[in-house]
Amino acid sequence: MRGRYIGFLGLLVFLVACQGGGPPPEDGGRPRVYEVVGAPAPDRLLALAEALGLKGVTVDADGGLRYEDSQGVLRLPTQPLGKQRNPEDGGDATVVRFDFDALAARGAFDEKTARERFLTALARSGLAPEGEALSGAVRFLATDLQGATRAETILGVEVSFRLALDGLPLMGPGAQVQALFETEPVPTQLFYLFRELKPGPRVALLSREEAELRAQGLLGLPRGLDLGTLSEPKLVYYAPPLSRSGVRRIYPHYLYELVEEVEGEEVPRRRVLVPAFEGAPKVTIEYRVEGGKIVAVARVQGGTPPYRYLWTSSSGALSEEQAGEGPELTYDAEQLDGPEVLSVWVEDAEGLSAGDSVLIELPGDDAKPQVGGVVDAGSEWIGSCARLPRAAANARGFVMTMRLAGAKIRFNYGESAAWERDFKDTSDAGVVDNVDLVFYTGHANAHGFQFCGQQDDRFLRYDEARWGDGDLEWLVIAACGPLQRSAPGGAWWQRWGPAFQGLHLLLGYATVTFDNTEEGFIFAASATGFPFPSRARTVREAWIRTAKETQGPEEIWSVMGVYGKNGETNYNDYFHGRGPVGPDIKGGDLGGWWIIWGPS
Repeated sequence: MRGRYIGFLGLLVFLVACQGGGPPPEDGGRPRVYEVVGAPAPDRLLALAEALGLKGVTVDADGGLRYEDSQGVLRLPTQPLGKQRNPEDGGDATVVRFDFDALAARGAFDEKTARERFLTALARSGLAPEGEALSGAVRFLATDLQGATRAETILGVEVSFRLALDGLPLMGPGAQVQALFETEPVPTQLFYLFRELKPGPRVALLSREEAELRAQGLLGLPRGLDLGTLSEPKLVYYAPPLSRSGVRRIYPHYLYELVEEVEGEEVPRRRVLVPAFEGAPKVTIEYRVEGGKIVAVARVQGGTPPYRYLWTSSSGALSEEQAGEGPELTYDAEQLDGPEVLSVWVEDAEGLSAGDSVLIELPGDDAKPQVGGVVDAGSEWIGSCARLPRAAANARGFVMTMRLAGAKIRFNYGESAAWERDFKDTSDAGVVDNVDLVFYTGHANAHGFQFCGQQDDRFLRYDEARWGDGDLEWLVIAACGPLQRSAPGGAWWQRWGPAFQGLHLLLGYATVTFDNTEEGFIFAASATGFPFPSRARTVREAWIRTAKETQGPEEIWSVMGVYGKNGETNYNDYFHGRGPVGPDIKGGDLGGWWIIWGPS
């Protein structure tokens, strides 16, 4: 493995309930489950599209409707500045500049009219869901080097739903109903990801003590570690992705959020959902150490087989193959140094999750380094060492999809093998500034993002970041809130602007978000078009789509970039080999920064 595991027992951990959801029922309360009738009839989905003026729309194999304008989403007026050679793929790229005058004159579709149009179309097609209709603006802001506004405009209006069942929030990737209107009454983006449901039987809720134990397991906290006090959980319903074809019921869940003190920074944790009813899956790890190896078995009770298993090690000792082997695991213990946290995350056929973690005390010498190849994409992540049971699968989806799409993977460092210094020390060969695209998933706040190892320390601050003076073009931070527009330390451009030393785009969120397994795969597939390269979207569009399929309308996606003195921009960059890529903009060529954001 690379690096050593340090400091787990020194973390200060406490849980807080996030906003939204309802309180648990009174003692003896039995919330209802909802039975899946099936996907909406295709002709009704097509009727929705037609009512909104869309032509040539198709329904996906999983029964969902996902439409994006073939000309692009949230495209801005630009002017060509000629061609330049792209050394990455040997082709020519068109250099374009923002047309700020046209941008200032660009008018967004009226919010009230957009809302009424979408609601009317849903009603006419018989697809209006239960819940509150929301509308929010997608905004663009550009500043010069002193922070003065260069351009500011509303790009479009997102109309979506805060969905509900029995008056409780319904959330998840299988509960997304939204449309994006830009300048015209015809939407440029439409998602209807929803199962038709009918009321089912009522179920008994877990006891408070058992719910807390399962929350601990899903948060990746080893049994026996002092949690402190859990605050009141919030009751919601969770809808798994439509791709989970075995889902037969939608069940109540408890919603938790974890907050931690790291290097003097309060870092919000990604939200987790805990199945809240008796009969939900529960997993327990049994292990032994023999012959220099750790031998572990995951015992599952409840739920609906077959089960998916994901193992993670706080030391990063597991290979990709070991991590997904199944209920039994054997791996080398001799290379470990100090405490080892072994975690397993299990998902049953209905998309219900369970987790467990154990703390294994092992003596050891200095850790063995991991070895990476020569590639042009990479991933770093923290999972069980930071109470993120799904992070390993999230990063794996990115790595495997990029590899299948033809990109070479230089590194995939996880847990204590993911190092803060990789993101700030450009002289250290094999780290982030020596690849084109990096995907980080873990924990973040407005000031930076977190690591588990002490290389150099456990938190990368914005003022330590300098990206792009090597090879890095695009950086994804799939974590909570790095692109908040204001925070102690300055506005977005003051915090992250100096980090752009040739970096093209910084992609992330402006709010707390949900822990999930899908971001890496969706982003990589959309950016590369895998398995059809001609269907690739711009890097920016790929991230927006990822947010919309993994988060809810209250979670805010964001993308930040730079522009040159002549307005040059990377706003419409494609991944290499999929379309035009703009120039590196830095030093004396830099004119300012821009940011866009909107509801997921």
